[in-house]
Amino acid sequence: EDAHLSAGGIEQCCKAAEEYGDVLSGVPLVVVSIMNRCMQTAQQCFPGLVNKEGVKWMANEDCREQTGNHPCDRRVNTTKYREAFPHMDFSDIAAEEDPLYWKYGNEVREPDDACFDRCKVFLEWVSKRPEKEIIVCTHSAILGVLIPRLCLKDTFRGFRNCELRSYILSSNDM
Repeated sequence: EDAHLSAGGIEQCCKAAEEYGDVLSGVPLVVVSIMNRCMQTAQQCFPGLVNKEGVKWMANEDCREQTGNHPCDRRVNTTKYREAFPHMDFSDIAAEEDPLYWKYGNEVREPDDACFDRCKVFLEWVSKRPEKEIIVCTHSAILGVLIPRLCLKDTFRGFRNCELRSYILSSNDM
């Protein structure tokens, strides 16, 4: 349940921190999937933003991994996360326990359409935020559902671990 980063994953994050850290040092909001490995990734990739004055860290359920049939996609309760990530704001997380993993049965992957609907909810939430620049740390499977359906069908390629891409989204994309 809810995997932690491996030693290799931490190494990838450290390389990303060296490459991206200074470029993103002024971003005021970091939004992170509620999955442990994603919160660890964000924390490792952007260590200069942890506890930095004026920077808010928020966990979000809607940008979490496409779920179902993989035990690593089942999250733990938010109390454990609050203890492990005290700089993270969990106030938008409605359920203490995982509301999504069992929704489709533990042998069925969340359908792409359902995942995309969840992505739309997330994008609507992001669009209402006052910040103009936001770091979103999420998962490749959910981005593989979202990005091609927005506007980049012909140019989409999969994501590498700790890869940073910049997108400008407008209300026309949703």
